[in-house]
Amino acid sequence: MFSIINENGRANYGIIDKYPIDFNYQDYRLLDFFDREIEGFKKKWKFHKLNYLGLISDKYILGLAMTDLSYCYNCFVYLYDFKEGLLFDHKVYGMFKKQKQFDFPANPDKHSIAYSKGKNGIDINKNFLTSELFVNCNLGNRFSFAGQFYYDFNLNRPLRVLCPAGQNGWSFTEKASLIKPDFINVELDDKELKFDLSNTTLFYNWSAGYYKRETEWYWIGFSGYDKEENLSIGGNFAAFTNETYYSENVLWLDGERYRFGRVIFDYDPLNPMHEWKAFNENGIISLTFTPYDEMKEMKKTRFLKTFFRQFPGEFSGYFQKPKGEKVHFSGIKGFGETKRTRW
Repeated sequence: MFSIINENGRANYGIIDKYPIDFNYQDYRLLDFFDREIEGFKKKWKFHKLNYLGLISDKYILGLAMTDLSYCYNCFVYLYDFKEGLLFDHKVYGMFKKQKQFDFPANPDKHSIAYSKGKNGIDINKNFLTSELFVNCNLGNRFSFAGQFYYDFNLNRPLRVLCPAGQNGWSFTEKASLIKPDFINVELDDKELKFDLSNTTLFYNWSAGYYKRETEWYWIGFSGYDKEENLSIGGNFAAFTNETYYSENVLWLDGERYRFGRVIFDYDPLNPMHEWKAFNENGIISLTFTPYDEMKEMKKTRFLKTFFRQFPGEFSGYFQKPKGEKVHFSGIKGFGETKRTRW
């Protein structure tokens, strides 16, 4: 079995197109600024995990995130209607998490990530051995989301990347798109919202690692069908994260996966609702993102400082295949995101 950390306590960097894997993160020899080993609770507190799911349909888009920073946790869920705007937004924060309240196992192949407090609960259960992904979310008496998805390693071809995070850390990420639902039930204020399963897909992100103390990124992710062009397309592109060694930039097109190197973002933070551009130097990929709305969070505590902005919106653009064919697409829904954090 492939282990992410070798016998010398160093990370086995690369593209990991295999499962199951031994996610033996605790065997990593974490070093400080002067290359002295960090151990004990200081090492524990530097390990962070996050899971993000984006449910995308022709009418609605739903974002769900669970983050474990070891010394604190946070979750958010929002539901956006492309015609009516924001329908629901809920955030949860907690310091020094209790096991019964928040649990986030460090296993990307099989896990049950759970939050529970009072009438609020979120559960994400994944098992690559059975190709199953379950989501169950109940927030007070207002909102509920239950979903069952067929997430198969060989069919969906997720991109798994293990890269350095600075000189003394690393980050692992698993990204996938176009995950098809077997069942979805979303209710808001006792009213069921109808999702067309044939036109609904899931974007998936599971990430963990010893990140840099100050981390930032631009990120876009999308998933859906262009009926006019008769294609299925999903993508994940980022800057300021995994450009050193191996890139996490990837496009899924009609069942095939295409990887990219560096992608350049053209984004104005003072005018974030203007069109974003993302492209690479040789013109193989060019994307335009049109934001519809903005979800913003600014938080500052003794241990954490973060500025987070996520935008539901729509993508168009083109991709030139290796043999020269240029594929155009439009009307694909997804997310844009910027983040700066000190954690």
